[in-house]
Amino acid sequence: MTAKVISIAEAPGVYPNLYLEDQTIRKPKNLLDGCLLTKELIFKEKLGAGSFGLIYLVENLHTGRLYAAKILLMNPPTSSAGSRDVREYKKYIQAKIFDYFSVHSETRIKSLDEEYIAALAQTNDVFKEIHLHLKVHEHPNVITIHDILEVDDFAVVTLMDYYEQGDLYHSIVDQNIFLNIPERQEREKLMKNAILQIIEAVTYCHSKGLFHCDLKPENILVKYSHQRAKAKDSPTVDLSQIHLVLIDFGLAMEDSKIRSNVCRGSSFYMPPERLSNFDDPTIISMLNSSYSSNDTVSATESFTGSSSADYNQNVKCAKDYKFSPTAGGDVWSIGVLCLNIACARNPWPIARFNEKKNDVYSTFMLHNSNVLALILPISSSFNSVLKKVFTLDPDRRISITKLRVAIRNCMALTISH
Repeated sequence: MTAKVISIAEAPGVYPNLYLEDQTIRKPKNLLDGCLLTKELIFKEKLGAGSFGLIYLVENLHTGRLYAAKILLMNPPTSSAGSRDVREYKKYIQAKIFDYFSVHSETRIKSLDEEYIAALAQTNDVFKEIHLHLKVHEHPNVITIHDILEVDDFAVVTLMDYYEQGDLYHSIVDQNIFLNIPERQEREKLMKNAILQIIEAVTYCHSKGLFHCDLKPENILVKYSHQRAKAKDSPTVDLSQIHLVLIDFGLAMEDSKIRSNVCRGSSFYMPPERLSNFDDPTIISMLNSSYSSNDTVSATESFTGSSSADYNQNVKCAKDYKFSPTAGGDVWSIGVLCLNIACARNPWPIARFNEKKNDVYSTFMLHNSNVLALILPISSSFNSVLKKVFTLDPDRRISITKLRVAIRNCMALTISH
């Protein structure tokens, strides 16, 4: 379990053309632009940033190939992170990375193998994220890792495929790739193709005992050309038409159960069991009384085989809701993603009761589970699928394998305006 040293980059500082005539350093917007990572790899431009570190475009000087390099601090500060403003904390992390590469005249680069990473993953969250990602990165709908480089004892750089078009959020909101297609049948095919690719990726992760826990458009990259028409006889899942890949396994976990009211994920996409105490007597009563509601029963019956006649055998108490299936959280998030793709909308800001301006969620859960079909241009068959996804009780929520079948069998996702 040793790391193989592959190169030592000499003077990865700024290039001479970054200096002014009076020898004072011109401060570029991104201090890594033009710096060398290794003798072969050069930083081109910043692609993104977060509390984790940086995503940078990197070019191989010999081949011209471009990579997305995720730079993570090996030991990020934690003591003041909770009290620090998130925006300021991101700036702080970026500054540490910028300063390190601009100050150090020599860096020792190691290429790490999977066995070495797996050993470090036991005690280090940065390596745990990489280790979990490596378990699933060979799937065509999960971004591929090409190399993992350790920079001294300071940072870890993960080299991955570069997707020039960016993430699914940009494709939906800025490029409007799904709703801009005038021909309805082609639009429907593209939507279903994209949704099924997401489901394929998550299904594969689950088969490997891995749960993503942060599914959202920002964590899905897209390769798409509107000029590449889908042939009528092409398969439903067609990577030549659009290709989606899952990224960012920073919140991923292997535990099949997760404690209720643990906010793991992003608010728009988190399931209700991670946002509320499901051992609350009021919620338990609501969950158990769902069996007496014909509407809710019809939304879950195909998954559990339950009906109102089974009510007495299925009544749960507080201890039954202290933990919930982790897989069910990913299924809920996929449901929100489905509406993002089909309507460029979120169903609600947060899946929690008593929230201001959250009437749709309360109405859906308490009064009318068909409310989404009343306010969004979705088909009745798609609405039926969503009701199986947005089931309050995660144990009665549709499984991901049955969700894949349901989406495939859905004749249409949307209705004409």
